[in-house]
Amino acid sequence: MLLAQSLYAQDRYLGEIRLFPFGVVPRGWLKCEGQTLGISQNTALFSLIGTYYGGNGTTTFALPNLNGKILVGQGQGQGLYPVSLGQSDGVPAVSLNLSNLPIHSHQIVVKVSTSVGTTSTPSAATSIGAPVQIFNENSRNAMIYNQEVPNTTLNSQTILMQSIGSSAPISTRQPVLAGNYCIAISGIFPSRN
Repeated sequence: MLLAQSLYAQDRYLGEIRLFPFGVVPRGWLKCEGQTLGISQNTALFSLIGTYYGGNGTTTFALPNLNGKILVGQGQGQGLYPVSLGQSDGVPAVSLNLSNLPIHSHQIVVKVSTSVGTTSTPSAATSIGAPVQIFNENSRNAMIYNQEVPNTTLNSQTILMQSIGSSAPISTRQPVLAGNYCIAISGIFPSRN
């Protein structure tokens, strides 16, 4: 068992990416930080990864940048969107707006009572205040209302519901545990099937 582990530690494929639990970059590896390398100094590695991760393809190519990112397999899983080799996607947080919310409604309840109030101002139990004496000695028997129009439509007003919230973005990040992703810049050239 120890011999097999020792062989695995020595044998690596060129371009292989491993996650190391320590901060040191082993000899023959580079951190996956998106750095640009010269093609002429790394022809074998360039022949494997090309410009999937950047570079101009004539003199330079780039290593994958895995800082703060999670690796996923290329292709399209069932019920998932397709992901191409070298594609970087996702954002750490999103701001939702009205188009993101499901169609819904809110009920507004306006309590109106037919009871005459007992105080001069409306209360929680009554929407109409008590009658207030508005005449004096000189205005007795004055008609201050019109009996011909017993039901009158009052001036309608718009009821505005107050928007609440702060529009702060919500995190889309899943729980993570950071390690040190490195790519082999030397090793066995992988044969193709």
